[in-house]
Amino acid sequence: MLTAAADIAATHYRELAPGLDEAATALLSETVVRLAPNHLVPPIRPAAEAADVICAAVAPFLAHHSSTME
Repeated sequence: MLTAAADIAATHYRELAPGLDEAATALLSETVVRLAPNHLVPPIRPAAEAADVICAAVAPFLAHHSSTME
C-alpha cells in the first residue's frame, strides 16, 4: 500500500515540479507518504535522524519552488 501511495504521490510531484530529478521526486514521495501515518506507528529512528531524512526529502522541492513563490 505504501508503494502504491508513493507512486501516486510521485506522479503528482512530477506534474507539480517537473524540474525535480527522479531521485528527489522518489525521496519526497516516500517521505510524505511515510509521514502521513507516522502518528500510528512506533518510531524506527531517533527524532534527530528522522528530521535529517525529512529535510533531505523536502529541501530540493522547497529550493525548486522558493524562487517561483517570491
